[in-house]
Order: sequence, then C-alpha cells, then structure tokens
Amino acid sequence: MAPDPHPRPIDRVFAAYALISALALLFPHHGFIWPALVTIHLLAAAAALRLPPMRRVTVAVTHARPRFARAVHDWYALALVPALYTEVAVLNQAVWNGRYFDPVIQHVEATVFGGQPSRQLAAALPYPVLSEFLHAAYLSYYLVIFGPSVVLYVMGRVHAFRVVTFGVVLTFLLSYVVFIFFPVQGPRYLFPAPDGALAGGLVNRASHWLLEHGSARGAAFPSSHMGVATVQAVLAYRYMRPVFPLFVLIALALGFGAIYSGFHYATDMVVGAFAGVVLGLLVPRVYVMLGRQEPTAP
Repeated sequence: MAPDPHPRPIDRVFAAYALISALALLFPHHGFIWPALVTIHLLAAAAALRLPPMRRVTVAVTHARPRFARAVHDWYALALVPALYTEVAVLNQAVWNGRYFDPVIQHVEATVFGGQPSRQLAAALPYPVLSEFLHAAYLSYYLVIFGPSVVLYVMGRVHAFRVVTFGVVLTFLLSYVVFIFFPVQGPRYLFPAPDGALAGGLVNRASHWLLEHGSARGAAFPSSHMGVATVQAVLAYRYMRPVFPLFVLIALALGFGAIYSGFHYATDMVVGAFAGVVLGLLVPRVYVMLGRQEPTAP
C-alpha cells in the first residue's frame, strides 16, 4: 500500500462527522471548554480533508516517513472510534442538558413486544450457562470490530480492508450522530440487573465491569454493537465468505445477549440490525462514490 496524501472515502466521512458533531457545541449547555472542543473538531476535519495548512503537514510526513504515514492513514479513524464514543456523552449533554428519550423507546417496547424484554428475558430463562454464553457473545463485539480489518490488512487485501474499515467506521459515526441528538440511556441505567445465580458468573461480572468503566451515557439507541456486528456479517459475505456463517451467529447471539443481560432494549437491537443490513449492502457502492478510482479486486 503506497502512502496516499489525498482524502479517501473514510477521510470524507470522518470530516463530515467532525463538523456535524461540532454543532452540538453550539447549544446552550456546552460547558466552558466548548471553544477548545470546536477547535479540535475543525482541525480534525481539516486534517482529514488535507486542507491547507494541514495538507502541507501531511504531505511532509508522507514523504519523510512513508510507512508511518501509511499506517496512520489506514488506521486512524478506527483507532479514534473509542475516543469519539467517550465524547458522545459530553455532546448530548450540550444539546439536551441531561434529558434522555428512554420513555419513547420503552413505549415502543410495550407496544411492539407487550412488555420490557430487557427486564423479562433473563427472568424467563434464568440459566447460568446460558447467561455466561450470551455475555461472552456480547463481549465478542470487540473482536468483531477490529478482527476482519486486521486479517485483511495482514493478507494485503487493500481494497477489501479499506471497504470493511470504512463500513465499520461509517456505522459507528452514524450511530454517534443519533446518540448526540436523540440520547437514550438504555435499561442498564434504569432497571436492576439480573441477579441471583446469574450475577455470579465470571463473564457476567466482566461484562458489567467493562460497561461501568467504559460506557457513554445516552448511547443505547440504535445499538452500535448490533449495527457493527451486522455490517461485518454482510461484508463478510462479500469479502470473507468462509467466515460469513460465523459472523451471522455472532450477530444473533450478541443481539439476544444484549437484551438478556439488560444492556439494551429490544428496539435498540432491531433497529441496529436493520441499519446494519442496509449499510452493509450500501457500503461498497458508497465507498466507490466517495473515492477515487481504486483497485476493486477483493
């Protein structure tokens, strides 16, 4: 892969998100550090689009350290996803000042499902082995995010790597826009977690610890977990077909597990899965529309 000083499709999407999300900082509850955050967003967009004077810097780095520049260009957007996720809680606070739309989603749950599956599912199936399996499926999400990109990168499949990474980042960033302007906490913040024998499992405890220390408030609907897992399954059919059945099973188990464990509303998962299918089908075409002509062989 030769270093490329020009914007790729993933750069254009990243820049668009940096600008759209910065709009949240213009709302009245932005806090005293908002000028610094707006500046960071604008600089990030300029760097992603290689606008002056950022273009001069990127071109100089590309010529001086081509391997380093290539690696940064390939991975920066995916690497920044966790930081952008953390920022979501700050941005939706700026817009809504602590208001969340859980009552809307809970009403949908009651209307569509006749209750609250995130509260009732574990009580209906109180089996520790099932609980541990579903919590493990939920944690597999972190492997799903990075695994396909790493494998394709190591294999030297340039186009497939870029399209898959683009699809994952696009799914995250679209989810984050919803999290900012329509924040939903999710049942984990409002309902008690499944207790008794289910709470004693090692994987159960690890899952709850991870969410306690790494979740962003207001980032439940739609489920980016389900969206990304579904996008990866759809793209696996195109670029990594031998593992397509595995990714489908992971997505299904992850979705069921997130509801069972009380981490997400069922609505979060259904909408996330639908968005993932649509995006997975559109991503290769959108990538071509946003990019220069690149090799299309997988």
